[in-house]
Amino acid sequence: MCVKCGRDLPVGNEADGTGKWVARKAGAEMAGWHMSQLLSGYVDPMDIVKEYADPPGGNLGDVMRLRLGLPYTAKEEQLRAGMVEECCGVEPMWERSSDSCAMGVDVGKTFHVVVGRRTGRERFEVVKLVRLGLDTGWNDLHDLARRFNVVSAVVDIRPYEDAARKWVHAHGFAWMCEYSENALTGGMNGYVGDDRTRVVKAYRTGMCDRTHRAVGERRLVLPRMCDEVKLYAKHLCAIAKVATKDARSGVLTYRYVGGNDDHYYHATNYFMIAASRIAEAAGSRRVGPMTAIHEYDLMEV
Repeated sequence: MCVKCGRDLPVGNEADGTGKWVARKAGAEMAGWHMSQLLSGYVDPMDIVKEYADPPGGNLGDVMRLRLGLPYTAKEEQLRAGMVEECCGVEPMWERSSDSCAMGVDVGKTFHVVVGRRTGRERFEVVKLVRLGLDTGWNDLHDLARRFNVVSAVVDIRPYEDAARKWVHAHGFAWMCEYSENALTGGMNGYVGDDRTRVVKAYRTGMCDRTHRAVGERRLVLPRMCDEVKLYAKHLCAIAKVATKDARSGVLTYRYVGGNDDHYYHATNYFMIAASRIAEAAGSRRVGPMTAIHEYDLMEV
């Protein structure tokens, strides 16, 4: 994993097309070995065993990484494929819906779309996962919204802001989402919408936390396992929550970082914002205002 961006490094060789490591300065290559402090003559192995069993400050990650030299992320920091798969139900993906649905769209050269409904307080059901091509994506979104009775939609504002703005203003139920790294923008773990611009300002880390909790606590029901759900799981496991410390103030800042294939994760964030506006009752078309939500609003009661 790259220490700067957090993305996985390519492995393999030129023959299979998976890439290779290239030295920044030719002729400076050197061999390297993976070693842990268990090999050190200056460290008592029992100290490491005790720290593994009872991590200082409860931080097992530091023991794994610093003492044993092994990569490690806790379940609280990164989703696992098994956690996503446990959310799968027995029903296949729907092809249409008469109930009111919400839609979240991560926009790019390929549109990643999550369609579903709200089933309770911070409980959701995904009924359709689909990828659309850029050339017909906006028209296909329109048809998809009609087929699934979408009454609330949130789409990624970038990288095609002009097209997104045009689509949103043509559909009265739709909003654009713009992430912020500032927790105060939309409130901790929340968002706030502007009725005039139809732009939702959302705290990125907070929204990722929200999706992470929904999956980890099995409050997000998915269709039964299929190839698209497997891809969905891969995207949800592609990023992890990491902490960076400000060199001057010493303040820790948390952010989700990862590879390029995390589109369904963000589409789920947008879906959950859109679905939160729909009344809990099945089949309801009642949609609430795009107001801010906060941590205390999201807790189960």
